Amino acid sequence: MKSPKQSRGRLPALPDTEEAKKGAAYEAELSAMPTEELDTLYKAELATAYAEAEAERQLEEKSRFFNWPTANADFDHWSKAAYWTLDEAVALAFGREPRVVNWDTIKAHVQISGFAGSYSALRDLTLRAQTAQQLYDPVIPGFFLGWAKRNDIAYPPELEAKVVERGNHVGDWRSLYDDLKRVTDEQAEALKRIILQRDQTITELGIERDGLLARLAEDEKLTRTESLGGKERESALKLIIGMAVAGYSYNPRAKRNDATADIVDDLDRLGIHLDSDTVRKWLKEGRALLPPETEEDGDT
Repeated sequence: MKSPKQSRGRLPALPDTEEAKKGAAYEAELSAMPTEELDTLYKAELATAYAEAEAERQLEEKSRFFNWPTANADFDHWSKAAYWTLDEAVALAFGREPRVVNWDTIKAHVQISGFAGSYSALRDLTLRAQTAQQLYDPVIPGFFLGWAKRNDIAYPPELEAKVVERGNHVGDWRSLYDDLKRVTDEQAEALKRIILQRDQTITELGIERDGLLARLAEDEKLTRTESLGGKERESALKLIIGMAVAGYSYNPRAKRNDATADIVDDLDRLGIHLDSDTVRKWLKEGRALLPPETEEDGDT
């Protein structure tokens, strides 16, 4: 549309009538008007025309069947349905009754209606989701609402409230997968900690067991020796000190003796394990049985 400034001097000649005279007078008034004032008037008239056109468009949109009260969805009924077709789901997402508003009744209005255009756009998304196996046709109500929520697609809160009221879970497969994976990961981590603790406990118990077995073996040896009767014990001690002096050159009068280490080494070679303190203990007891002329403070 051209502005009045662009149109000056181009108006066709009008018939010589009363209306024509009024038109000519108005044209003269506009021609005499300053350019800035004329542009302001033009923009105001243009805005008024746009507003009137939008009001007419909205009035026409409201008059279409899918905006009538009879097109409102019965959420109570549809929340009881075991499944929805994708076309029914799209209609319900807009709060419309699928038996009234569906693709067959809507597609003719796509180019002239904002609502029909939005319906077509959401239908396109659901069909693409079906191809990608994110949705199925038919679809479980809670599954569809979960998909819509995940993709920030608005739908009436009353619809979800009714679906949940029927005991349905609202969540798509991706949300369910994420929830299940999180729980599984937490359980796996807990099990890992339990296994590590178990292995550590087994290792500690094994070390403790080996120590107890070693002490038990030592105690059994001592018990067998200490259980000898008085005469037998004395004979055993004489035998021990005698072999130490005669076989290992044990010197009861010496402050230090290599004989003790030699005895321990020879026993180890025979598979008999005694520590040096035990050997010294028995040598010390046997030393007391040596004749007075040979016994004197010595190896300890």
